[in-house]
Amino acid sequence: MYFSKSIGLVLFIFFLTACADLKPSDDDERASVVVGSEGHLPTQKSKDFTLSRTDDETITLSDYLDAGSDPADAILIYFTMWCSTCAAHTSDIVSTIKPLFADNNVHYLIVDYVSGSLADTIIEKENNISDSWGLEVLSDNQNIVKDQLHGAMGVTVVVDADGTILYNQDYGNGLKIVEALNEAVEN
Repeated sequence: MYFSKSIGLVLFIFFLTACADLKPSDDDERASVVVGSEGHLPTQKSKDFTLSRTDDETITLSDYLDAGSDPADAILIYFTMWCSTCAAHTSDIVSTIKPLFADNNVHYLIVDYVSGSLADTIIEKENNISDSWGLEVLSDNQNIVKDQLHGAMGVTVVVDADGTILYNQDYGNGLKIVEALNEAVEN
């Protein structure tokens, strides 16, 4: 018994010493974000993209930016998997967020990245989203925008009129999305 406790203590000390420095640092080890550079993080510019809508038309992000053919005050991009959580978030976008910005030109893009084709996205949209909601449902069946913006289930991205990302994270309770949209429409 004493021998096994001693071996255990020796192994414990060995593993502790193998972790060279357990003292935390105040330094942020992540790469710095260059404001205005192209990327997926807040303060970076979103790379342009083109996706198909469920009406078989295509949209290009740059069309919704200041110099585009249909400029918006802000663009909200929501990544959906058509699950119950995504349905709740989408409903919240329609019932809570959209009314707050009814006097602004905000485009609401629902990005389906899990369906295998535009036809599958159309079926999912018909089963999950009413045409009266005013949301553009897009098929990202090759995960181009998902990969570009580091999207996943429930990730929401807010882009302002010049293409700067103001928010890119989980939907949460929607309050930070409202803050980001307020920032976008005030500029």
